[in-house]
Amino acid sequence: MDRSTRRWKTKSDEWFQPPVSLDVPEFDSSRGPHRGDVAAFSVSVLVHLFGVLILALCVLPIVIQKEMLTVSSIDTDEGDELEILDLSEEFEDPVAVDLKPATADTMTPEVQIPAFLISSLLPDVRKNEPTEQTTPESPSVVVSSEESTVEGAVDSVTERIKRQLANGDLLVVWLLDASHSLVDDRKRVADRLRPFFEEIADERDVESHLLMNAVVSFGKGIKQEVAPTEFGDRIVEAVEKMPVDKTGKENMFAAIERSARTYRDNWTKNQMMIVVWTDETGDDTDSLEETIKVCRDNQVSVSVVGPSSVLGAETGLHSYTDPRTKVVYQLPVNRGPDSALPERIELGYWFSARGLRGARGSRRGPPSWYGGRDLKGIASGFSPYALTRLAGQTGGTYTIFDRPEDRGPFRWETMKTYAPDIRSVDDYLKDVHSHPLRHALHEAVKVTLGKNLGPSETMLFVIRDRLQPEKFERPYMTPSQFARKLRTSRRSLQQKAARTARVVEEALTLLGKDGDPDQPMEDEYQLEQSRRWRAWYDLTRGRLLATSVRCEEYRLTLNVVVEKGALNERTNHMILVPSRDLKSSQEFRARAVEAESLLRRCIKQNPDTPWAYLAEREYIHGLGIAAQERTLTLVPGGPAASSQPRLPNF
Repeated sequence: MDRSTRRWKTKSDEWFQPPVSLDVPEFDSSRGPHRGDVAAFSVSVLVHLFGVLILALCVLPIVIQKEMLTVSSIDTDEGDELEILDLSEEFEDPVAVDLKPATADTMTPEVQIPAFLISSLLPDVRKNEPTEQTTPESPSVVVSSEESTVEGAVDSVTERIKRQLANGDLLVVWLLDASHSLVDDRKRVADRLRPFFEEIADERDVESHLLMNAVVSFGKGIKQEVAPTEFGDRIVEAVEKMPVDKTGKENMFAAIERSARTYRDNWTKNQMMIVVWTDETGDDTDSLEETIKVCRDNQVSVSVVGPSSVLGAETGLHSYTDPRTKVVYQLPVNRGPDSALPERIELGYWFSARGLRGARGSRRGPPSWYGGRDLKGIASGFSPYALTRLAGQTGGTYTIFDRPEDRGPFRWETMKTYAPDIRSVDDYLKDVHSHPLRHALHEAVKVTLGKNLGPSETMLFVIRDRLQPEKFERPYMTPSQFARKLRTSRRSLQQKAARTARVVEEALTLLGKDGDPDQPMEDEYQLEQSRRWRAWYDLTRGRLLATSVRCEEYRLTLNVVVEKGALNERTNHMILVPSRDLKSSQEFRARAVEAESLLRRCIKQNPDTPWAYLAEREYIHGLGIAAQERTLTLVPGGPAASSQPRLPNF
């Protein structure tokens, strides 16, 4: 009997096998109608037919389970691709993964095998039971590893595949982010997968469990690049040559949900896992809980290779080198927060970040893992909340992989005692509301969200580059023009600082004992057992107090410099710089003392953590403000015009 091809089943077709060829003796009519011979012959034929059928039924299921590496598969052009779906619109109908059956010319007649016999010969199904509910004290059940290379990250996934394959047939759906930022990674993934599939093929025998693989890309839409197949070379080629989605959209959770539903409809009885490879957390995390439900209902585990998250914020930075100019740009990417809800105030930092560790002596400022001069996108050392929760609730793992230039210094061994709560949002809120310090922090953070509380302008009247804010131009003014502009602009400059001060005061009221902004919550702090929340308290209250003092010092300094005779007669430019000397009242001086005390405590008690870096960013500059007067000369012709590069959407 010829070896057959195993084929992916759809709702409209079955697994196909070649017919069983039966050799039946020809009846010789010239011998006449000898009834005894005819009867005996008929019985013999029936017995032999039954015997051959039984043998065929026993052999065929074994052939079905074995991967055929020497025969061609039954493929059609129509059945190897999915329609690209535009997920920017609402989509309520299920994804039509119509893997069409072969045409009549290519189909081989199928052998009908009784259902009871198939079910008795198939291997036992190993259900992918979700892991135990992850708690803040045990997040390590989700994070399988932290890898520094693409190859190491691939190996962490393939080792898991091998373990699952030992328990039964397995379908792996490789769900890959098709964005521009992962082009190089995908090629390296393909190179690393090639020996893995060769190893699986070399070790295959009749008793081995079947490994099927499919490749799906996602971005704005979802596309099946390769239908489920036994052939690893097809998977490698699809990963390596995946078309780039240039939209910058990441509908990841929709892709996971649709893959779980669609492939489970076809792979009905055996193990199934989805492997997600991405450098972002997705634009559709609002559907997290529904995606978890779909995956659990369909017994699909989800393992993720992705970036570390941002501490308390959505957006981090990715280093992109312009191929023409070789200039490095820090482009925003949605790496996702580490926690279910925001735990970090949205409050900009004043003054330069160049005094920070890792940024000293750098003309470009801090590295990309700092997340910009305000450290808005600082790497947390944790995996993103949404993908971590999805992996944990479906029995999968999360492997942290950051590129070298985007990799922060925060290691899991240090960070595990600061692990976030990755339970559901409802459970998270119940916990927050049951702890006074956490509840106060939560409410104070909410006050600052979306308020655009950036620092007031300290390098007066410069024009900053949109793509590289550290670059700027100083428009030339005569001393008299500058003095006049300073006087007319003073009120608007002070108004921005006053607006920030009002929001800060409201947040301090929520974070002060009995609603008093100048009374710390030290009793509640001492009762708090979580190192994470204690760090948040020191950082948050310390920064709010510091900003309150800076806003007042800013107001007073501007009042001084516009006074008659305050400026040198040649001054046509001014920079406001930090100072240890304060002009403000005793109330603000007391706030400055408490602010510096809290920031010092945060740095000392939380070394080698993002909280220490965030506190240091505030602490390195004095809370007072002084004015530095400058004299600029007019440059003939003005600055040279420069063309803006075409930057990709990540």
